[in-house]
Amino acid sequence: MSSRLRRVPVAAIVTAVVVVLVLVAFGVALVRDAGDDGAAPTSPFATSPGPPDPLAPIPPAAPVALEARAAPFAVELRWSPDPSGGPIERYIVYRNGREIGSVDGDDPRRFVDGSTLPRLRYVYAVAAIGGDDLASEATELRVTTPSGPVAAARLEGTFAVKIDERATFGYRTSGGDASGGWTFTPRCDEGACDVKVARIFRRARGVVMDRRAATYRARGTGQLGVKCAGSPSTSTYRIELRVVKANTVEGVWRAVRIDGTFVHREAAQRGCVAGGADLAFTGKLVAL
Repeated sequence: MSSRLRRVPVAAIVTAVVVVLVLVAFGVALVRDAGDDGAAPTSPFATSPGPPDPLAPIPPAAPVALEARAAPFAVELRWSPDPSGGPIERYIVYRNGREIGSVDGDDPRRFVDGSTLPRLRYVYAVAAIGGDDLASEATELRVTTPSGPVAAARLEGTFAVKIDERATFGYRTSGGDASGGWTFTPRCDEGACDVKVARIFRRARGVVMDRRAATYRARGTGQLGVKCAGSPSTSTYRIELRVVKANTVEGVWRAVRIDGTFVHREAAQRGCVAGGADLAFTGKLVAL
């Protein structure tokens, strides 16, 4: 018995090919649509993120309980570690956004800033640093330093001085109250020290005043403008000055107000009787 092969009609073959091409084109269109939407096509074989690397360093936690003890010229900071983060190798301390020092992680959590000035506000921050230099968030604290002692104020610059005549004797006429500018020049590079003051006396080179705490003193002889029979007389004088107010001016703790006494005497000479004056003065810093 012989078998015969069936013939597939050509029309059926063409129809099948067309269907396959349509399905392929439809799939390509779907892929393109997904790309146009900005979403990557998903794969049934995509893997989910694995667990974190147990060997990767853990950032430390920010310091806690940051507190400060402020003095006029120093601020002491103290804090505690937060054990919830990674190990701590050191701490970095900032003042007004700038790094000013560091503390080892094993040392007591304490730092002293010894370069502050009185009556100023500072913003401190402390950050913990761990492995691979990973840093924690910084813990911040605002501190205002108290006023400093007037004895430590630098006496410098030009003061507008007002002189009050308290008593005179032996003069036919007196100068009365007066005002003027006294310029103080410290005899050291920084801080409070002896000063040389100019423009107290006419035609005088200046007077050196010795410092004792907030008080400055000078004594000597000179021509202060007193005349006898039309000629200048030599006077003896004694000046005592006190710093009564100070402030931080241009980055330096300075005297800004002064007061004191000024006494001078003239001996009897060339037919003139003895004379003298007791003066009081106040002054305010007007220029450096």
